[in-house]
This record gives sequence, C-alpha cells and structure tokens, in this order.
Amino acid sequence: MNDIEESKKFYQAVLEPLGYVLLKDSKPKWIGFGMQDQKTERDFWLKEGAVSGKVISCFAFTAKNKNAVDEFFKNAINAGGKDNGAPDYRPEYSENYYAAFVFDPNGYNIEAIWEDPSRPGKLINNWG
Repeated sequence: MNDIEESKKFYQAVLEPLGYVLLKDSKPKWIGFGMQDQKTERDFWLKEGAVSGKVISCFAFTAKNKNAVDEFFKNAINAGGKDNGAPDYRPEYSENYYAAFVFDPNGYNIEAIWEDPSRPGKLINNWG
C-alpha cells in the first residue's frame, strides 16, 4: 500500500456493502477490516509499504446477495477504483457465479462474488 489513508477510505466505502467495517487502525502502518458480527476478528489487513517479491492477483470477498455485488462495484468506482469487470454472471467460472472486479488505488484487483442459488452450477466453495 503506497498510501494507507487513501486505501483506508477506499476500502471503507467498497467493503461496506459486503458487511465489512474498519475494526483496527494502528496508525500509521496497519488497518484491519472484518464482518460486523465479528468484532474481535480482522478478516482483511492492509499494511503500508511496498510489496516486494510477490505478485498478488486478486483479493476476493463474498457478498450476501446480487445487490451487494452491485453496490460494491458502484462504491469502488465512486471511491476512485478502476473498472476491471462490471457486475455480471461469469459462466467461465460457473453458471451461478455473479461477480464484479475493480482495481484499487494501488493497482490490486479486488472482487466481490455471489453464488446465485437459483441458477445451475457447482458452488465455488464446493470445488475440490
């Protein structure tokens, strides 16, 4: 993360529709996000500094419904993210895979996914 404050504002807006809130802010270096019903846990941490030696391809977050994916995408674009795939079904993954992709301000690809139970397809979390 090049600018932890910029990233904090971005992720607060983007993760809100998915039920994540900022749970830990250890200035100036660390921030932790988690689900609203898990106040003592941080599911997603960000640390300020340069990434060296690792390529991160995607951070994926589970959405509770299709609307949450849509809101994730809208909030991400409004918060300065770059479109990397508007909300839609992704049959290349599964017929029920509904997702949106955005690049965050640091260039990382982030995704919100919902598996539509009304559509055919093998659930991602059952892939072995």
